[in-house]
Amino acid sequence: MKQEIDHSERAHHPLGASQWPNLSGCGAFKYKETDEYNGEAAERGTAIHEAAEIVLRGGEMPQIEADMSEEADWLVSQARLLSGPLEFEKRLEMINSEWETEYFTTADLLCRDQFLIVDYKTGQLGNYFAQLCGMALPLFDEWKTELINAEIWYSRLQYKAKYKITKSIALKVFEQVKSNYETKTPRLCDSCEKCHFLTTCDAVNGLVNNIVNGREDWNLKEYHASRILEPVEMSKALDIAFLMNKWVDGVKYHASKLIGQGVEIPNYKLKARAGRKSIIDGADVKGLLDLTEEEMKPAYNIGLTKLYEVFAKSKDLKPATAQRQVKKILEPVLMESNPSFNLTKTTK
Repeated sequence: MKQEIDHSERAHHPLGASQWPNLSGCGAFKYKETDEYNGEAAERGTAIHEAAEIVLRGGEMPQIEADMSEEADWLVSQARLLSGPLEFEKRLEMINSEWETEYFTTADLLCRDQFLIVDYKTGQLGNYFAQLCGMALPLFDEWKTELINAEIWYSRLQYKAKYKITKSIALKVFEQVKSNYETKTPRLCDSCEKCHFLTTCDAVNGLVNNIVNGREDWNLKEYHASRILEPVEMSKALDIAFLMNKWVDGVKYHASKLIGQGVEIPNYKLKARAGRKSIIDGADVKGLLDLTEEEMKPAYNIGLTKLYEVFAKSKDLKPATAQRQVKKILEPVLMESNPSFNLTKTTK
């Protein structure tokens, strides 16, 4: 018998916690109507969540794709490490002093004994602190605590982001979210790229107008990207875009230098990114991993630029000659990825 979790009554409130990461920045935010945010990715995430819940409730893993099953298994394994009763898909409702519903939301997993809230994510890392605040706020009084542990479990990455949330912080975030939502004032924020109103937003276009003010050669008939339909106007718009990109890169570069010199810039800091790992030249990877030559072949990916240099030095050839010869000799074993396309400025 097929086991299912009925989430048909799981409604969404306009001020629900899932909207807080966006509304905390801009009250006019609305998701794009694309599969990336509302279609296949969302359906995939729901399927993984439901599979994990079925198993945690004592059922068997549903028939889903292998990678999805692996993610659901990881969620189950982490949940089973918790001590105390667990609650799944718990509806949380925030009631004000007038006994009116401010908003309601749903938590994927609660563990009251550990004052813990868990939200599952099947995508990439993101800033979901505001969402966790929205889930925590209704629970402070119910759980009689001033501090709640909140975690995001990233099933694809098998990683947990952990936070501690106080009632005062959660209330502060809620006040900002509610104020933004009520005023609907568009603001530049981290969610602009995924907003339905990106090309028509007054805040975005106001910034463009401020930049081009005083430059006659930058004046366009229309600054909404989706409304620039004339080829000549689009060419002018691209000129502006490329110039703005250079300015943006320049600002980031010099700001990074200032911070590196010890200057504190409000709201910004340098964040280290782990370096790319590579195999030490000459390492016996095949032997260390106990792989056969046939098993190892798919992993071979030698950088051609380095190979050109090695071949030129070994055969005492000029770089250009070495490159031509290497390409000709290795033609049967070379593979080329799909091409990418970038807009470039022509001389015409």
